Amino acid sequence: MLARHHAVVVVDSRGHGRSTRDAQPYTYELMESDVTGLMDQLRIKRAKLIGWSDGGIIGLVMAIRHPERLSGIFAFGANADPSGANPKVGQNATFNRYIARTEADYRRLSPTHNDFGAFVNAIGQMWASEPHITAALKTITVPVTIADGQHDGPFCRPTPS
Repeated sequence: MLARHHAVVVVDSRGHGRSTRDAQPYTYELMESDVTGLMDQLRIKRAKLIGWSDGGIIGLVMAIRHPERLSGIFAFGANADPSGANPKVGQNATFNRYIARTEADYRRLSPTHNDFGAFVNAIGQMWASEPHITAALKTITVPVTIADGQHDGPFCRPTPS
């Protein structure tokens, strides 16, 4: 649908999909620099970024660090700090089905297909410790739309009623 009126580039973040990974600890700043680097390689000066979860966070980090590279962001399921993550997510059947499907995809697609455990550990460490961008959100000057689901229970801490 978007491709009818826009050039669409779909990015596999570092270690995701067919992208490679190395031993560097994952950070959102590192992943943002990957996206900026890809834009440089493709000679894309500015883009509208649509991202879910980590992709949305990467977009927010990019808007903070390189607002001149973005003309807008649509972020869904993005958090500004790690406190919203549900510490009991591993006990949730929906999340465990998601991880099982992700593992099957990882083993099928990834150049490092035998490293799923290391990948999950690295991502888990990032999720537990990042991002910390709440104070910087007010500096964002590009148009941003944030969307979150009311029933994203497997991933988010329950909110008090």
